[in-house]
Amino acid sequence: NDGLQSIFNVDSGAFLSCRCTTCQTASEITNQRGKILFAYYRGLFAFCISQGVEVIECNKYCSCSSSCGNRIAQKPRDVPIKVFKTKQCGWGARCLIALPKGKVLGIYTGRREDMDNLPPEHICYVFDLDGTEVRGQHNAGDKFSVDSYKYGNWTGFVNHSCSPSMEVFSVVHMSYVAFVAARDIPAGEELTIDYEPNTAEEMAESTRKQK
Repeated sequence: NDGLQSIFNVDSGAFLSCRCTTCQTASEITNQRGKILFAYYRGLFAFCISQGVEVIECNKYCSCSSSCGNRIAQKPRDVPIKVFKTKQCGWGARCLIALPKGKVLGIYTGRREDMDNLPPEHICYVFDLDGTEVRGQHNAGDKFSVDSYKYGNWTGFVNHSCSPSMEVFSVVHMSYVAFVAARDIPAGEELTIDYEPNTAEEMAESTRKQK
């Protein structure tokens, strides 16, 4: 699409790139014992990354192949997703097969926009690029957002749940937010995310303080 192409013409200097073949030695994230942690394990998201940390995937400037284990979110979707009419929440999305925890299902697509310039009718289709946002700190992540009002995919139909079946993480090969199964999901169950994950965290913290 000509309207989207300019977004992807990014200078190569903006990317980190590797010269390795296995791409399993460059991580700077470690656990309390000093063990190196990787975002993916056998093709699944490993849930070992703290809030505010971006997953940096290999890209076209790296020397590794397309089968590299650090190229997961950028791959085309390989499971069937159905957009359907829900009883109470408008349109929704579900997978037609069972999904394992950690399965990366896709990225939120659309146009990258400045929130200050969006017309009101677009707001319901906007996803902030705020994956590096950390509660209690100054964050500029809502300056740019992904607007799927005109251009998008099935992720634009995902509804909110306080007990979501998916989580969202930031991934960089371009700037994206990726959707991943937060638990084993049976075939046909609606795919949902928490629109305000920080709110749930704040409520849990408040409950702990009251005890």
